[in-house]
Amino acid sequence: MPLCLRGLAGLGLQPVLWEQDGRPGTTDNGNHILDCATDPIANPARLDADIRAIPGVMGTGLFCGMADTVLVGDRTDFRLVDEQRRPRNPGTMMRSNP
Repeated sequence: MPLCLRGLAGLGLQPVLWEQDGRPGTTDNGNHILDCATDPIANPARLDADIRAIPGVMGTGLFCGMADTVLVGDRTDFRLVDEQRRPRNPGTMMRSNP
């Protein structure tokens, strides 16, 4: 975990070990979770790739390319972000429900 902490800090993030009931929280696979504070992210896909390149990192929580619609929120409000992507197969049309 120290390698992950240093690597994340080197990317300008502020990693903190996530705790639950005063003990380090873990995933269902027993991995520790590091929460990272950050300023607004200009290039999420690049940051995702940079984080995943750190040895020991299993995932980022940025979910790049995984959804067309997301809710982004803070303690007081949220907004809907809807992104229309090109189909993976040029012969296939994507359809979104309104």
